[in-house]
Amino acid sequence: MLTAEDFTQLPLLMWEKVFAKVKKAVVFMDDRSAEALHWSGGAGALLQAGARNVKQFSSFEACGENEPKAVFVVSTLLKGRTVDIIKDIISLSHFQYCVVFTAVPHSVHLFANNVSTEMDGFPVFEQFEEKLCEWMGNMNYTAEVMHSPVVFAPVSQQLIVASPFAHLFPLLPADLASINAKRPEKKRFGTLSDLDGHSLPVELQIEIKSLVSALNSMFEAAGMREESFAVGPMSRIIAGELANHNQAKNRRKTAPNKASIIFIDRTMDLTGETRHLSVLDLDVEVGECAVWAEQSMGGRGALSLPQELYVVELLLNKISGLVKKSVSHPGDVNLGQPGRPTFIQPVGSEEMGEGEEGTWATHTMPVPPSSARLLWESMLTSKHKEALMEVRRHLVEAATKEKLPIKMSMGRVTPDQLCSYVKLFRSSWEALESHCGVLQLGLATAQTLRHPGLARWDSCLAFERLLLQALGDSDFPAVLRQLLPLMKPRGGEDSSSSGSRRGQDECGPDELILLLIYLYTLAEEAQHSADGGEEELEKLERELIGALTLVITQETELSPLLQSLTGCATAEELTTERAHSAVGKMFETLRGLSHMRDHLKQLRSVYTASDGVHQASYRPFLRQILEEVFHPDRPECPDIEHMSGGLTDLLKTGFSMFMKVSRPRPRDNPLLFLFLVGGVTPSELRLVKDTVAALKPGTQVLVLSTRLLRPADIPELLFSAQRLRPDVSF
Repeated sequence: MLTAEDFTQLPLLMWEKVFAKVKKAVVFMDDRSAEALHWSGGAGALLQAGARNVKQFSSFEACGENEPKAVFVVSTLLKGRTVDIIKDIISLSHFQYCVVFTAVPHSVHLFANNVSTEMDGFPVFEQFEEKLCEWMGNMNYTAEVMHSPVVFAPVSQQLIVASPFAHLFPLLPADLASINAKRPEKKRFGTLSDLDGHSLPVELQIEIKSLVSALNSMFEAAGMREESFAVGPMSRIIAGELANHNQAKNRRKTAPNKASIIFIDRTMDLTGETRHLSVLDLDVEVGECAVWAEQSMGGRGALSLPQELYVVELLLNKISGLVKKSVSHPGDVNLGQPGRPTFIQPVGSEEMGEGEEGTWATHTMPVPPSSARLLWESMLTSKHKEALMEVRRHLVEAATKEKLPIKMSMGRVTPDQLCSYVKLFRSSWEALESHCGVLQLGLATAQTLRHPGLARWDSCLAFERLLLQALGDSDFPAVLRQLLPLMKPRGGEDSSSSGSRRGQDECGPDELILLLIYLYTLAEEAQHSADGGEEELEKLERELIGALTLVITQETELSPLLQSLTGCATAEELTTERAHSAVGKMFETLRGLSHMRDHLKQLRSVYTASDGVHQASYRPFLRQILEEVFHPDRPECPDIEHMSGGLTDLLKTGFSMFMKVSRPRPRDNPLLFLFLVGGVTPSELRLVKDTVAALKPGTQVLVLSTRLLRPADIPELLFSAQRLRPDVSF
């Protein structure tokens, strides 16, 4: 029987087809493919397979006369911009042998070329091979074009990420309005749940078909026969596409290993993803929360304080949320200055502060040695303090193993302490190379602990806790109004009088936007307003739009989120009108977030109000799904929809309405995949691990997703991403 651990090795096997062709070749790779390889051995795996060099997939790259062979690895269709770049590189080089790998299958290329029927052979690839020979200047030269689904990244033993689909996100009510605007009035859809795959823009259809094909390839390599389930409109479309995929149907007839896969829309629960922690099980003192809230409210204690709160803080949450995100690798972060080499290298001065000349900067996390892999797994699922202790322990053990002069210290883990341990390795290249994975994680931890935004992170957490308690006692406008005092330009007179330090514990525009998302996802959980509540909410939203517009226009430097939101690269370009328009559109999207679970019959709430004994708490949607699936006494959940893939399944589903025919259930099989469409957070990995351990179902659970999320990713995906028309290279 195939185990979850065996399954996490499959992404590595997908690269074997590429490795077999790279001997004596220069490899050109786009960012999305590089992200997948990044977690499967990195560039070192290509070099070990015989590659001469690895270069960026760019029109500004080329090779010399002594480099006659090239291998291109792309994640997109062989159309448009991708074709232009390949042509530019070949035209500037002297190749005699070109191999092109695309992660998009030939069937999707046919669809993109408006060919609806299956054709014998691979005509699109064959035509492109002729073009390659033409660009090389001799039709007798060798050209090969083939499909290889190198899209999955084994981030941990519990998580596999389809990194080329990092910007695939469930649709929102605003997207439904855009789709309906191009349809006749009588054929318009009432809700997102009414959408089908054929009604989506062709770019989004291509993205979904490419994802389904990649999943089918991985299941085929595993000999897997899966039952598909869905929760949410986008998941329903993806699961239906997989269930009716022709190759998948043939595979399921003979595959020996059984499994279940549940696709879940990220928009079913954005509350936990916009929090700066995830609510679980660690007692926390709230004295600091009270002090900060008192300052933020200008001395007006508008929120009642609970006696205790239950949260678990993951170190990796803070690392991913505070350390600068890698531009080309959405699932990773940069350590130190951008532009440094992608391997650990001792440089310059003796200092090791963030951004200083002596920083060992790296943004790769290849498949690490066993000690680094163990530390990484621990950081993914351990509590904050436990993870810090593990980081220090691994650094001490590594230094001791290399007989470096380490000074032992106990007690609190500090960034200076971690940096002092890492600096010991600069004297020995062999020691540094042997333990580079542990050193990377140690540096990430040190930079996070000394990050100037850490105080602001804790401030946001404090306010989130207080808002959660207030929801059960007030209507939504009353809770939302608590944000108004926070919406003031950073470093202003009010913040100076309250003792805040500019830029450290004050909420900036990015944090305020996250708080707004957090509240709007919980809007339906608040007490219902009396008559006139809608008018009050509209008036309050106008005030908030004006206040947030002022905050944004007073910023001296625009964050990446504000640049994306407003379309302005610098603060000088930004006008009040553009900021006001952008914030207004943002609130239109926010209003739809509170209704994302309206179509569900049972799992409609992620909030438990206080009953006088227990405090109000957040109930993660993912935990509720697992409880419904594995609890032996629970009846079949109507919100977890089984997607039929053939006549037999349809008959079984139909007969079950009036006969005792059991329909497939997710817990029927020994392996369960949870595919979160839109991303997953480290805290959710911990939640899955703990929930499964508590329920002891006898079924292994593996998480699949499109990206590893951090809180700052949510606003980008909600307000800036092209959900309906993703970038598919044409």
